[in-house]
Amino acid sequence: MSPYGAPEKELYDYIPDFGPLFERYGDWIAHKYGQLLDHLDYGGDVVVVHPDEGRAGQLVRSLQLRVEQRLVAVAIPRRVLTDVGEQTVAPYDVFQQASSAAEIGHDLADWQRQLLQLRSQHGLALVLGMDEFNASGRSARAMVDLLHAFGVQVGAYLPFLDRHPTGPVPDVATQALYEIESPRAA
Repeated sequence: MSPYGAPEKELYDYIPDFGPLFERYGDWIAHKYGQLLDHLDYGGDVVVVHPDEGRAGQLVRSLQLRVEQRLVAVAIPRRVLTDVGEQTVAPYDVFQQASSAAEIGHDLADWQRQLLQLRSQHGLALVLGMDEFNASGRSARAMVDLLHAFGVQVGAYLPFLDRHPTGPVPDVATQALYEIESPRAA
């Protein structure tokens, strides 16, 4: 036990489990995100790029039901975002690998194929980054850097909870449904 703070059994989890919240209030949360989309005043197709994780996917599925056929989801594996965020893999190298594999006819993961298709769309769809929460901005920056490497411009980053509201990604609008300043240095 640490000599500082509350006893171990009284500490809160560092990261809340949003799963039950998204299950119970997914429709309402999707409605709130729908209002954000309406505020962006974009009536065309929307592409939401998110980490391939259960809770983020749950959030995106709720939003898909609300906006019907106008939303396409692209789920990027967490490992890819982590490698790009930790700079163990350059975003452009991820693009080059997917592009080279496509040129010689190798099978691609769904997310690679989707990002290559988005590249060829030349901005015809609004592309949004989404996650259940933003703690330090590393995942958000990795997602945006990866999309830029694929030649895809990001319209906005929309975390459900932003614990780093000073702006996780330069030059990309960030609009969270909720913001709570993190007590730790980011």
